[in-house]
Amino acid sequence: MNTKQCSLRITSAVIFLFTLLSGSSAVLAQVKIGTNPTTINAANNLEVEASTAGRSVSVDKTTGKVKIADGSQAINYVLTSDANGVATWQKVGTSNITPLPKGKMAGALTTWLVPGVETDVAFSSLPISEGGVVKVGNGIQVPIAGNYLIHSASVITSRTGNPGVTSCNGSSTSNSYTLLLVNGSGITAANDKVTQRWDQNSTLHITTLLYLNANDVITLKTRNNIYNDSDGACGTYLSSGDISVIYQP
Repeated sequence: MNTKQCSLRITSAVIFLFTLLSGSSAVLAQVKIGTNPTTINAANNLEVEASTAGRSVSVDKTTGKVKIADGSQAINYVLTSDANGVATWQKVGTSNITPLPKGKMAGALTTWLVPGVETDVAFSSLPISEGGVVKVGNGIQVPIAGNYLIHSASVITSRTGNPGVTSCNGSSTSNSYTLLLVNGSGITAANDKVTQRWDQNSTLHITTLLYLNANDVITLKTRNNIYNDSDGACGTYLSSGDISVIYQP
C-alpha cells in the first residue's frame, strides 16, 4: 500500500466517524416514547405520547418547560392529584381544595363556682369544624402543626340564691378569671378586676396567637374569688361562652 492509498483510507475513516457521531447527536437530542415514535415536535427534546391524539407530556428544548396535555387542561387550571397519585387539571375551588383547619366550641357552662377553686369549663357542641378540627371531651383538637389564632369568650354570671344559702347582701364584689390550657398546661389568662358584680354579668375574653403541634388539645378553666361576702350567700357560675381556633398559613 502506497502513502496515497493509506492517506485516502484514513481520511475516509475520519469522515465516516464524524458523520456517525453527528448523526448520533442529532438522534439523542430528541427522545420520543409512545405513539408515533418517529415523529416528534421540533420544539421538544422529550415527548411521551398517549394513543389518544393530543394527549402527551413534553419538555421544550429551549425553555425546559414541561407541558402536560391530557384533555382536562384549561387556562388558570391547577394540576391536582387523587389518592392514587393520578394527576388531573382542575379549576381551583372549595370542592377540590382541603379547607384550612378552623373550629369553634360553644355552649360553655360550669356548676356554681367554689371561690378560689379552678373549675373545668364544659362545652356542649362544635358548631364549626373544618380541616380536621374535632372536639375531644371538653377540648378542641387541631389536626396539624402551625400557628393558630385562638379566641375565647366567657360570661360569668353573678346571681343571688346560690342553692342552700340566703340571698346576697348587695355589698359583695368578685374577681373573675379564665385560663387557657394546651394539653392541660396553662398558657394565658384573662382577669376581671375586682368590681361590684352581683346580679350582673362579667364577660372575659382571651385572644392569642399560639404555635400548636398536631393533635394538641385546648381547654378552658375558670375561677372566681369573692370579697366582702358578709353572709356567704353569693354565688357565681360560667353561664355561656365559646372558644375558637383558626389556622394561620
